[in-house]
Amino acid sequence: MAYAPIEREIVGSIPTTTSNNLKTNKYMAAPQITILALSLIALLINAYNHKKIKNEYYDFWIALTRAIILLSILYWGNFFN
Repeated sequence: MAYAPIEREIVGSIPTTTSNNLKTNKYMAAPQITILALSLIALLINAYNHKKIKNEYYDFWIALTRAIILLSILYWGNFFN
């Protein structure tokens, strides 16, 4: 016994994977690799200094520099688009 396929009416538009707006690149670009490398370096530094006493002071200019570098890399990688 053969069944007929059920046809359904689709309301509205459904985005397809062949859209020009979607990147289908399966490789990572330089911004993604940079973020991964910086994260790995931070993890390795923390692993090396694990359980050591940290005597540091807060520095606004260092924090601002870190934020600018991170946001620049994210902007470079089209994170905000």
